Order: sequence, then C-alpha cells, then structure tokens
Amino acid sequence: MTSHLRRFLAASAVPVLLGTLAACGSTSRPAAADPGPDSAKTFFGPEGMAVQEGKLLAVPSTTRMPIGEFTCSRPDLTFHAHAHLSVYVDGRLRAVPSTIGTYEPVIEDTRTGPLVTEAECFYNLHTHAQDGVIHFEAPQPREFTLGQFFAVWGQPLSGSQVGRFRGPVTVYVDGRRDLGDPAEIVLTEKRTIQLVVGKDVQPVPVDWSHF
Repeated sequence: MTSHLRRFLAASAVPVLLGTLAACGSTSRPAAADPGPDSAKTFFGPEGMAVQEGKLLAVPSTTRMPIGEFTCSRPDLTFHAHAHLSVYVDGRLRAVPSTIGTYEPVIEDTRTGPLVTEAECFYNLHTHAQDGVIHFEAPQPREFTLGQFFAVWGQPLSGSQVGRFRGPVTVYVDGRRDLGDPAEIVLTEKRTIQLVVGKDVQPVPVDWSHF
C-alpha cells in the first residue's frame, strides 16, 4: 500500500479494495485562485486533483467487449501511472467523466465528491473521478497513447475533432504547444495534456501537489 493511499483512506473513510484504487488520491481542500477561464475558484476532489465542473465532453462507453488490444478485466497494478487531460471547446472546459474504462462501476459519495472505488472490470486505461486524471496500468511497463484512451472512451480524436466537436485542434503537452497528431501523444507519469477546439485557451497549470 502506497503512503498517499493510506492518507486517502484515512481522510475519506471509504472502504476501497487495494487492487482497484492504489495510488488514486489523497486528502483534498479548497484551492485558492484558479487560473482557468471558467471559474474564479476550484476545489480538489477525492483524488486530490481539481474537479472539472460543467458539461461532460462525452458520455463514456459502457461495453465490456474487447477494444482494440484491450480487454476489460481485474486490474494489475504492477505498472500503474497517471496523466492529466483537459479539453476546452470554444473557450469552455468540457469535463472528462469519472467512469471511462469501467464496467458496472461502484461509485462512492465521498466527502470530497464521487469516486469510482470498484467495478466488475476495468480496461488498462480508465478514470476514477471527474478530475481529468487518466490511470493507465499493465502487468509490466509499456507505452500507452491518448488515442488509445479515447478509443476506450468510445470517442474520436484527431487534429480536427475531439469527441463530437469538430474544428482546428490546438494541443498543449506539459504547457508547450505540440504540433503532432494528438492521438499519438504518449501518456507518461504526471504528463499534462490540454486539447482546445476552436477558440484558443492558453495552457492552464495542473496542481499535482495533493495527488
């Protein structure tokens, strides 16, 4: 059990199976000023990350069938890492939902917001809270891409489309403009990815300090 998982369990008092939520969050508290364009304030959710409020970009797929090379199964935490995704459409944040890559999820209403603590099965890429954190895991270290995450989500991703929204797509990776195909972005630990459709939004900092 990781140290920050112990802190999370102590703070939320939510019974969580170690195999499904290791390294998934910590305590949370109100943040100060939010540099984002949508709100003057934001709040840390159950994983210790800022909650993405507002309309969802897209509803997650509910299949348990194989998606490309991925199957829905019990999680293997030998390799477990996290990246962050935010999507803006015409200047407004569109939230990444909390149940991507899960089948029959169990959602606990913690004191800091809803959290997926268990599911019948998980895909290698999935989410636990509405905070933009992508969890990716495998029996051994391997490469995952943002395009694979969108495939599990059941949504298209290209240089001209994000979900159902079409138009020029501006991409920022770790705060810097990226001119490549967004589907080919490699997910690495604490990598921050910002996709913008239409009106540009300069990179919004991501606070990992409570994660």
